[in-house]
Amino acid sequence: MKAVKRGAGAGNKNHIKRNAFPDVSQDKLDEEVGCYIRSMGVAASFDLLEYKNLQGQQAEQPKALFKLQKLVEAVLKVSPSAQIKYGQLRQSLQIACKKFGMELLSAHWQVENAHLPGKAADALGVMLKHWRRVTASQTAWDKFGRKLEESHFKQLQRLYKMMQHGGQTGKAKRELTAHISDVTVDSTGMPAMLKASSEEGEENISDFDSKGSLMDSPPPVAKGLWREMAGKPLKKKPATKAKETAGPCKKPASKHKSKKAGLAGGPATKIHTASLSVGGGKSQAYIQHVPGPGNEKRLIVACTIKQAAALKVSHKALIQELLPRCKVPGTTKGDILKARDDLFQKYER
Repeated sequence: MKAVKRGAGAGNKNHIKRNAFPDVSQDKLDEEVGCYIRSMGVAASFDLLEYKNLQGQQAEQPKALFKLQKLVEAVLKVSPSAQIKYGQLRQSLQIACKKFGMELLSAHWQVENAHLPGKAADALGVMLKHWRRVTASQTAWDKFGRKLEESHFKQLQRLYKMMQHGGQTGKAKRELTAHISDVTVDSTGMPAMLKASSEEGEENISDFDSKGSLMDSPPPVAKGLWREMAGKPLKKKPATKAKETAGPCKKPASKHKSKKAGLAGGPATKIHTASLSVGGGKSQAYIQHVPGPGNEKRLIVACTIKQAAALKVSHKALIQELLPRCKVPGTTKGDILKARDDLFQKYER
């Protein structure tokens, strides 16, 4: 295939340059990985949970990071910034497979034995990338902690304090150096230039007092007084439209009527047996009546499908069982609601 030549100015000139991870001691990495495997056991040491096949751009897994904290700690002992090159991870896993056998990794990745160290190094790199992401700032760390239980988050605080971003624990402090000034001072220790400037200021003040001061100037004139002195009439402010168009105030609705309206649907309302009706659908079932005044239907009792999920009967069957009780003369809405609560206890799973 023929290569395509790029024109002048093609490509992104301001691309972001990635800094390579620093080299770490391979011997120390091999030693820490070996200690970690011996403490966890061959079968469980590289069970990376969700990180077996996770990609770096996907969201981090807080619970998995908590369970893998010993592996994170082993890496932080070698690299406090959690930055280790893929090649060094792969080499360390190859050495571990020779020591402990291929079943160290073959139980978790179904690939050829030659590809197992590389597959595990990829997964370990994603886990470390997510750890660097959640510890990049205090805001990111607090957000990560809200996804964990408080006791688990406190255990990870120790590892968070071990982190060193970019190989440094914090910003470098400025060092103050002594500087000898060439400014001349008088006998009292005051700079001579300040004394000269103060003397000049006193001369200027004396000159100003001799020429005149603000006390001799006329008092300020207000705008209204100035218009009056100039013979111009004062302008009157026009009345606002809100005052002109304001109508008579309406009387508030009487409290007596609102109380009557509330009593019609209260627990003490007697059930109007002649106007009973059952309604509802898939999500709920209910019984209603027309207690008056007016022809408006009001709810007596209802049962939703969410409430019936904890019962041995459906929401429709429960309402059908309450219907005969509503037809008893003198029954109130409160009696039916109590009967419904009794049925909830009766049919509870």
